[in-house]
Amino acid sequence: MNADYQSRYSYAPADPSAEPDVLVVTLVVSVTDLARQQMALRAQSLQSWQWVIVCLPALAEGLLHLATDPRVRVIPEMHPASASRHLVQSSSCRFVCTLSADTALDPTFLEKAAWFLATNPHVACCNAYTRDESGALWSYGFEQGDRFLDTNYAGATALFFKDDLLATGLPLPINNDDAWEIWLQLADQGKWGFTIPQPLILSLSIHFRCPLFNQEILHTIRYSVTDCGRSMVRCVVAFHMSD
Repeated sequence: MNADYQSRYSYAPADPSAEPDVLVVTLVVSVTDLARQQMALRAQSLQSWQWVIVCLPALAEGLLHLATDPRVRVIPEMHPASASRHLVQSSSCRFVCTLSADTALDPTFLEKAAWFLATNPHVACCNAYTRDESGALWSYGFEQGDRFLDTNYAGATALFFKDDLLATGLPLPINNDDAWEIWLQLADQGKWGFTIPQPLILSLSIHFRCPLFNQEILHTIRYSVTDCGRSMVRCVVAFHMSD
């Protein structure tokens, strides 16, 4: 990710008063520095976005400096995940980007992911390969298909069709384990995702690990897949991967 991207290309909204195409949502439940995320969003080649940071009330004051851009809102809520779902419901945006607090976006991610979804409306969401600041690469994603039944191969940062995200009935993901539930729920509803085979997501977490799942909850994940559900997931991912 090139820190000079914005200064070299001077990206800015074509019409600052126009309704945004992408609602970017970040949930914050601990003290977090979002300066890298802010820089990456301002450098996006797709500038038609609104960024909503939903945080615990005690954390709001430390994030208000980010709202100097009129496209950024900081909203204190006691239950950020549930509150953010209501914000998504009331948004006019076609796309929703769940941007986790420990990742930043390559300057072309929103444009590439939105283009892919717009031209493949049967796909519910789009992410990309992830790398960390040491250069380590996680080059797996939705192409892993029914292996998601046992392991989460996709992190919480992704671009969704708004309606498909809401149709899961789940709160927005705070972490990768929450995202795993969403992937399984999407598959159970006959939907699936696509992973752009480029490292367009940067992990800022010192706990970056591959694959993207927590061993401690592997067998106690809140969303349980029945035998019938497993068959549905396998059928869905086989259908989407054959397109």
